[in-house]
Amino acid sequence: MPLTFAASQPDYAVGQIINMEEWNGISRVLGGSTNIPFGRVVIAGTGGEWDCAPLTAASQNILGIARLNHVLYHEGNYYAPGDTVAIVTDGVVAVELDDDVVEGAQARVNSATGKWTDAAASATVFTIPGAQFEYAGSGGAIGVVRFKRPVPCVSAGA
Repeated sequence: MPLTFAASQPDYAVGQIINMEEWNGISRVLGGSTNIPFGRVVIAGTGGEWDCAPLTAASQNILGIARLNHVLYHEGNYYAPGDTVAIVTDGVVAVELDDDVVEGAQARVNSATGKWTDAAASATVFTIPGAQFEYAGSGGAIGVVRFKRPVPCVSAGA
């Protein structure tokens, strides 16, 4: 029986490191009761130094971007509470786009959707220091963010 293959595959998977540049990461345990999908912003949690949580507001301490993980104890493209989260602190990562973005633009996150945007900062759109779009992209598609965590790294609204 011959093997069959898809005619094409997506360029990237959300949360994937997209090139061979050096990257850096850390790991933390997801506390609370909310999942973190791959490619989303991860903040320091309130449950101790090894705790993390998803971004929900301005003025939160950003750790990095949730990296794709092929080996989890559950189905789905997310980390569940209690999972050890792989967090990219320096690298080029595939993310979900909320709207059309421009190459080189400051990357922000829409807290209502958790997806990335280059829209102006507002009460629900937070600037992510050290993040910029590597390429132009279309809303609803997978885009690419270059992230280098500065210190301090705190989300900012308008």
